[in-house]
Amino acid sequence: MGSSRMMVTNFDISTTEEDLKELFSVHGRVRQVEIVNAKGLGFVEMFKKSEAKKAVEALNGSEFKSSVLKVQEARPFSDSARRRRKRR
Repeated sequence: MGSSRMMVTNFDISTTEEDLKELFSVHGRVRQVEIVNAKGLGFVEMFKKSEAKKAVEALNGSEFKSSVLKVQEARPFSDSARRRRKRR
């Protein structure tokens, strides 16, 4: 795993950034949590890559608030994706 930033999807819409921070804190120190939209998409960044890897292994496919979480390493935008977003 090359990044300490993870993409988290499929969480319940009632989930708060504080809920995610508490959940991920079991696996290490959380640097930042950001919920992008109310449809269950967010990002969690940890201070260490090793902690992020541990969190992905432990939480991907786990149940949280009656939803099965999907947790994976967040991939950075490619240059072409950035250009497409700027054109909008």
